[in-house]
Amino acid sequence: MVQRNTVQCHVSESGYDGSMMTSGPFHPLGHPLSVDDVRCGECCWSVRKGPGPKVLRCLAAGGLIPPRVEAQQHGCDRWEADPDCLECNACCGPAYDVVEVGTRDPVRASHPKWVEKADGRYRIRRTSSGHCAALLEDGRCRIYAGRPRCCRDFEKLSANCIHARRRAGRSQSWSMGG
Repeated sequence: MVQRNTVQCHVSESGYDGSMMTSGPFHPLGHPLSVDDVRCGECCWSVRKGPGPKVLRCLAAGGLIPPRVEAQQHGCDRWEADPDCLECNACCGPAYDVVEVGTRDPVRASHPKWVEKADGRYRIRRTSSGHCAALLEDGRCRIYAGRPRCCRDFEKLSANCIHARRRAGRSQSWSMGG
């Protein structure tokens, strides 16, 4: 059983100064440990990566070379299970305002009703809620086989995926030690 962290607020004679101090067990990356029994090796952001020999690294921690983690290490409070793209859809909607389409992108010819021109640039139409117009209610894409290049290049659990998930509130935004 992992002890829960506590937060102490700094209060002086003039009142609360806006700062907080967390106490309790911490992960080696500086974040509080998860209250759940989870391991770094089970976190979706832990991947085997170089430079040099492939070791387990925490992609979500960021950095040019993400920091090492140990598979059996107790996970931090930012731990996440492998996301389901059909449930997430951060990259198809709330994270980005526009999906630009290049002048030579095949989607312009194969799916012209989904492409519009605005400010001299081509892009995929959006719904009033800000989602891609090709996104179905069940999370699938109507034009998946012929989707735009930027969508084809978007990989699950890549830096762009982390960015989209954070912008859409699907993953916590975090930095080393904070």
